[in-house]
Amino acid sequence: MNKEYDPRDYGPVPIWSWAGLKVDVERLDGKDAADLVDTFARSVDDRIKFAKYHYQEAVRLLADDLEKMDPADAFVYFFTRDAEARWIESNARAALTAFFQCLHPIEDHLGHAIYYGLNFDGTSPLKARDISLMAVKKKLTPWAVLKEMVDDMEKDLALKYVRDLVNHTKHRHIVKIEVSGSDDAAPGLMINAFTYTDGKGVSTSYVEEWALPKVREAFYAMQRHVMRIGLRLNWDVAART
Repeated sequence: MNKEYDPRDYGPVPIWSWAGLKVDVERLDGKDAADLVDTFARSVDDRIKFAKYHYQEAVRLLADDLEKMDPADAFVYFFTRDAEARWIESNARAALTAFFQCLHPIEDHLGHAIYYGLNFDGTSPLKARDISLMAVKKKLTPWAVLKEMVDDMEKDLALKYVRDLVNHTKHRHIVKIEVSGSDDAAPGLMINAFTYTDGKGVSTSYVEEWALPKVREAFYAMQRHVMRIGLRLNWDVAART
């Protein structure tokens, strides 16, 4: 139906275990700091799992059945819009919308884990509402490798797409995700084109995208960056004296 996104494009995904991170933070900064780091690291892990669940739910509702259908039959099935087809489409759209909303806050949860893991609250504090991955990045000059990894995450176009899509949906209007196709190509969910203007007045326009390949791309990008940054954070915290 749609071009597959191959997660191998990003290479193998390492595994970040935060148990050692919590131990080192407790050794350096005490139990309260360790509990904060653990809370935010677990929140990152939870959101990755929630996003994966919503993606799998969309596939269950839509993709597997459509890919087994003759394109012409699938076209008629969805574009005649009987009650069952509308139910499937609506629930698949809901699952994919929830997927993006679960993925979006992960960067700032990760920023909190870095903030408390490197004891910025004790040495270079921010107000709680101002803690974000980008605010924390500005403090990472002494940790050049970690800063470069965070910078790579910020520049990843798949994750910028997630930020802009969710912010547009939150502050402007919902970007439609709807069935698209023709009588000679099996239909699938398409994310409509949209233009997002950020707080600095910079506008970015996005073309329509097949939804399932796009969410696979975003998921594996997020997972890869989180694991790389998490492992490096463990290293940098362990090296603190």
